[in-house]
Amino acid sequence: MHAWQNFLTDLRPELGDEAIDKWLTPLQVDHFDACNLYLKAQDAFQAAWFEEHIRPRLKKRLANNNNHPIKVHLSIEKKIEDLPENPETLLKPKESLCFLPDTLDPGSTFENFLCTQTNQITFQLLSELAGYDSETKTFKEPTLALGTFNPIYIHGASATGKTHLLMAITSSLQHTGLKVLYVRAETFTEHVVRAIRSSAMLEFRKTYRHVDVLLIDDIQILARRGATQEELFHTFNTLHTLGKQIIISSSCPAGLLPAIEPRLVSRFEWGLTLHLEKLSIEELRQLLDQRCEALDFPLSSEIIHYLLKHFGETPRSLLRSLESLILYVHMRHHRSSFLLSLDDAQEALKSLLEEEKRGMIDPQKIIRAVADHFGISAEEILGKSQTQGCVMPRQIAMHLCREILKMPYLRIGETFHRDHSTVMSSVRIVQKKLETQDRELATALSLIQQKITMQN
Repeated sequence: MHAWQNFLTDLRPELGDEAIDKWLTPLQVDHFDACNLYLKAQDAFQAAWFEEHIRPRLKKRLANNNNHPIKVHLSIEKKIEDLPENPETLLKPKESLCFLPDTLDPGSTFENFLCTQTNQITFQLLSELAGYDSETKTFKEPTLALGTFNPIYIHGASATGKTHLLMAITSSLQHTGLKVLYVRAETFTEHVVRAIRSSAMLEFRKTYRHVDVLLIDDIQILARRGATQEELFHTFNTLHTLGKQIIISSSCPAGLLPAIEPRLVSRFEWGLTLHLEKLSIEELRQLLDQRCEALDFPLSSEIIHYLLKHFGETPRSLLRSLESLILYVHMRHHRSSFLLSLDDAQEALKSLLEEEKRGMIDPQKIIRAVADHFGISAEEILGKSQTQGCVMPRQIAMHLCREILKMPYLRIGETFHRDHSTVMSSVRIVQKKLETQDRELATALSLIQQKITMQN
């Protein structure tokens, strides 16, 4: 069928030869008519990949000679040789898959959350939902009924406390006997793919649709994941219709979610939207003072200033630095009453500071450094231009994300708005050039890495 072959040809520059040859060329064209194309996948994994990466591209790009869209029907080929030699094994029940929730951090409780002026409304509402009394620090009957606001959509930058609050709600409600399920969006995606591969969608839906409360963390991760978004859409509808509580967290407002289907975005906006802001320096100082007092571990004002300056990017980093100081005192002086000097603190935190600096490098910093080196904009690196002046810097940026941050190919693809196979191809191109002693490239990489380090 010419339309299908033309579609594959158009996709090659976008996905790369490896992805086309591995995933799409083996698809068998069963039969077709003017408006329908029937394909057969070799296995469930190939079918899942097709649904995830190709299905979203079909609507606008696969049409017949009259410019009418062609509907693609995908089935999985059943091979005779795949049947077991012993017919009795056909009668054995298939092993049930277990879709486990993500593990909760025992320290992520309402009691340990720093309630400040900037997050007070969000904290109060979620506390009431979970039945936590912040004044007495005890649990009681919830004053806000589940489903009053549905869904609850919480957004904020990294390290503002989204995951902490979702875990606090989960652990609190689990003690009431309710069926509560907390998962990261990445875990939800893995469960969908595993269910498709194992023909276990029934078990998957029982897990996700028979709960009283569903909490999904970092929903922005579902960008461009068509099959996962489709399953989430139906899961959301089922739970919402039954009056079950849905709570979602994200790095941005629902309306700004990239590559999330509009029908999902509109549903995220049905209920209540809450915003978590980053803590101010004064609020971080308050957090540090409270923790030092609780641990009976006094610090001088100059050490507190040092901690806020070098580890005040997030509450997590700040508290981690405090824990390192406590460990240093215990290991060196075997007593908590020893009063640290600034020199002691700097010595104790030397390795942690280096680790924090490495951790502060993110994909955006790498992209900016590459863009500055080549005299182009970050938007051009992330854009669709196929000129050599953009392609090579883009490949270098992907290589550095892989090399410095150890990012998975899928995560790099999400950052650069590319398929993971394109990322793999780009990284391989840079690696091959380095293997052939490309001095110009090696020099560029060295200068860019210096620039990235200086940004920290």
